[in-house]
Amino acid sequence: MSDAAAPRPPERNELRVSFSSFLVSLGRAALAQLGYIEDGQTEPDIEGARQTLALIDVLQDKTQGNLDDEELKLLESIQVELRLKMDEAKAAKG
Repeated sequence: MSDAAAPRPPERNELRVSFSSFLVSLGRAALAQLGYIEDGQTEPDIEGARQTLALIDVLQDKTQGNLDDEELKLLESIQVELRLKMDEAKAAKG
């Protein structure tokens, strides 16, 4: 088998993961845990979403002073949205 036929690993720049994309993925995970995004879950996992939000809060603390304006706005808007959705999910659960 020649080297040309062997699959090549993706180049580093093909796996573009930024701080913003990481935050968005955490936010989407929390929304799925709360049942706002279909993921096959039957019941909301409010505790799991709370832990995901706590992780985002830790990231805010640890990155304080190191984020650009867009990253900070994104982080804060995700926090606000998740807190509102958590309140809604808690109220719906009773």
